[in-house]
Amino acid sequence: MSSVPLNSEETVAIFADQFTKSLGGLDATEQQRVLKKICRVLESDTPSRHIYEVPTGCDKLEIFREGNILRIYGKLVLGVPKDNKTYNILHLFYVDKHKYRQRDLVRFDELSERALKRATVISSLQRIEEYLESNKALDADDVQHLLDEGHSLS
Repeated sequence: MSSVPLNSEETVAIFADQFTKSLGGLDATEQQRVLKKICRVLESDTPSRHIYEVPTGCDKLEIFREGNILRIYGKLVLGVPKDNKTYNILHLFYVDKHKYRQRDLVRFDELSERALKRATVISSLQRIEEYLESNKALDADDVQHLLDEGHSLS
């Protein structure tokens, strides 16, 4: 018996500046937990299964849960470019200790919608790869390297 992957796309993460800043506000153990969670999402054959919730009143923002307290705010864009589904892109906007402030959620939802629109209008694989490179996208191995070496995202 052989196993068949559920998808063939590679999942990569784009870290917004405010995500990096918010990660810096966590202690070292919390930072490691967040990066490990991101690594699990990037390694998953079904990354959308890691989405914990979409907050009420926000159509695009997705929340990824790490334990009982830590929440990662982002947007997972699946199967881009449209006609050559090669990548899933996890846009990461913010991380905090379970502080659901409505104005922040609305702002992150707007960022999520923009990220979705930017990624889905690109129609060629070359342009998506240029987009990922210009946004310094990281794959699971890159995030694992950060964890192993104890480096930060900045």
